[in-house]
Amino acid sequence: LIAALLLLLPIPLNATLLLVKRAAPAVTSVVPHIAIMELRSGQSRAVAIAATGAVAVFGAVSIQGAHGDLLKGLENAARNTNAATDIWVSPAGSSNLLMTTPFVPTEQGKLEKLAGVQSVGLYRGGFLDEGARRIWVIAPPADSSPLVPPSQLVEGNVAQADAHVREGGWAVVSQAIVEERHLHIGRPFTLNAPRPTTMRLAAVSTNIGWAPGAIIISAVDFARAWESTEVSAFTVRVSPGNTPAEVGDQIRGALGPHTGLAVQTAAHHEGKLVEIPRQGLPRLSQIATLILIAAILAMAAAMGALIWQRRPRLAKLKLEGFAHIELWQTIVLESFLLVGVGCTTGAIFGLLGQQLLDHALSTVINYPVVSSLGFVGAIVSLALVTAAAVIIVAAPGYFAADVPAALALQD
Repeated sequence: LIAALLLLLPIPLNATLLLVKRAAPAVTSVVPHIAIMELRSGQSRAVAIAATGAVAVFGAVSIQGAHGDLLKGLENAARNTNAATDIWVSPAGSSNLLMTTPFVPTEQGKLEKLAGVQSVGLYRGGFLDEGARRIWVIAPPADSSPLVPPSQLVEGNVAQADAHVREGGWAVVSQAIVEERHLHIGRPFTLNAPRPTTMRLAAVSTNIGWAPGAIIISAVDFARAWESTEVSAFTVRVSPGNTPAEVGDQIRGALGPHTGLAVQTAAHHEGKLVEIPRQGLPRLSQIATLILIAAILAMAAAMGALIWQRRPRLAKLKLEGFAHIELWQTIVLESFLLVGVGCTTGAIFGLLGQQLLDHALSTVINYPVVSSLGFVGAIVSLALVTAAAVIIVAAPGYFAADVPAALALQD
């Protein structure tokens, strides 16, 4: 894409100069005519300056767009994994964010007796080491709704996959694991749990935000494969007329301070799941911002140096009768055309780059991604770079245009 951008850049630049040339007679000013003449006389330098802005905006738009799409996908994954419950009751500790610490479910009966509790499910989960992968195994109760996260499937029917996993003996597996093991929907495979268990592939999913991959099975299948009746969390549904916050307080009171179990609403847990990628992904935004800043400074420096070197040429134009303000307006118009064309072309190619990065994140790395076109980000980047570069160049351009006409008479 970058190579295509650089090769095709002269086309929009020449087209823009042609449009300005055709529109110039309608303007009662010599400024457009001089600007076109000056840009055509140094076209290779013009393309080089425009290319600097084009590549910078291309990178910023691509990175920022893919960053936003990935964050939306991770938010969807967090929402899906919390959709089947109102309240989580699990072992306390920040290391148990994915609900993988087992405990004996002795408090289930006590929770079911609380007035605001409609039902208490037994959720199981853990990690499964297969080669270099540490797979996240998700095992919600069979009566969970939804059991299979609908927005995370990349292949297969949501309703059929949900029904299969609910009946037992079926699993939803991340695409990367499926491709690595050459699996197909409906075909059996061995889940290498403590007790190796034969499962059938119900559907193919994203990695649900866990890079090594994830597998979804029913809690009953998990108990059989791990040969344990321990659970990783209680999933609590709240009775109509009650709020998760109110029932959460009841549960805390019933459990007391010595069980080692923490109580949190599904919304709170969803926020904690999203918080981690939000803390890491801003680095991408910072990189994109630095690219734009570097491009603005580079283009401003290059154009400022070229303008200063053109002082004899500007002096000759002044000797021919052109006013100081006209020469300055010419410099500003030249800068605007160069930076504008380069940044606009870079923004268009940046939207294509965003789609390419989205595809890489979803297909190669298997992350959940909500693909979109970042028009707003592209327009903002285009406007910021163009405006900043032109404003920075305007100051040295004003002083360069004030060159004495006598300079043109010197050797």
